[in-house]
Amino acid sequence: MTATCNHCESIFRGVDRNEDCAHPGCEVYLGRAGLSFQCEGCRRRFCAEHKLVLDGSPYCLVCAVAVVESQEPECECQQTDVDLFDAEGCEFHNPASRWNARLRAVTAIQRYEAAAQGAASYGERCEF
Repeated sequence: MTATCNHCESIFRGVDRNEDCAHPGCEVYLGRAGLSFQCEGCRRRFCAEHKLVLDGSPYCLVCAVAVVESQEPECECQQTDVDLFDAEGCEFHNPASRWNARLRAVTAIQRYEAAAQGAASYGERCEF
């Protein structure tokens, strides 16, 4: 059987049935076909198109944001002058730090998902 995710419009071939997925608007069950995953945070099932891998574990978007935010480091900026601080060694303020890169990536995906949902709801309200 071929199934299409109504949320992300991904096409999955060889699935055994259509059922509700945990992702809002996603109506594809893909467990036995190996095209879904169980989130490490909330333990709900999502289609693989919505998977984010952090530290080797799969997460849904909501749980990925929570994990990244829970790992927020302490500020370690070094004062170099009266009103000047060097953020080079600071994981919190250095934009090149691993934590900031992960936070930007998860936030970009979160904004994209919100924009896609807003466009879908706008399209559903329009009458042509």
